[in-house]
Amino acid sequence: MKKLANNENGLTLVELLATLVLMSIVGALAYSLLSQGYSNYQRVNAESEMRDEADIVMSTLIKDLFSAKSNEVQLANSCNLNGWATTQLTVSKKNQPVQKIIFKPASSTSGKGMVTINDKAISFSDDVSIALYPCTPSSSSSYNIIANDQLSYTIQFQLEVKKNSTTHVMEFENTFNLISN
Repeated sequence: MKKLANNENGLTLVELLATLVLMSIVGALAYSLLSQGYSNYQRVNAESEMRDEADIVMSTLIKDLFSAKSNEVQLANSCNLNGWATTQLTVSKKNQPVQKIIFKPASSTSGKGMVTINDKAISFSDDVSIALYPCTPSSSSSYNIIANDQLSYTIQFQLEVKKNSTTHVMEFENTFNLISN
């Protein structure tokens, strides 16, 4: 019994507080590391989804333009009354139906857009939407398709995806050349 009474192997209050402080610091660092890893995962996942959608849009557009000659393509850019860009590219090949590629607003004021090929909308996954460029008639860089010259065109657009109340935006651009006459 005397052994137990004289045993001083317990913890002091200072040792206990030091242990709690150190464990709190380690816990906070671990939490911030896991939180940052999860947010990076969400960002990479959103970017991957947008890249996949952009690949579908670009391949669909380029497929129609791949063998077009410069005299078979006409570009019309305009601004609607609400200030959103509308772009129409018309491809008229001999002995083939006319192809119309249009970037236009999905509604009048939302800033969300749609891409149609021959009046058939390209569908995106549920979370992804195409963002329109606000435009002024004097600004050519705010349109989705820009004619660099008679043979070279640049397609540009922005995709948006919302993941966990965070909106991710990514811009895509591709330049292609037509066949000279």
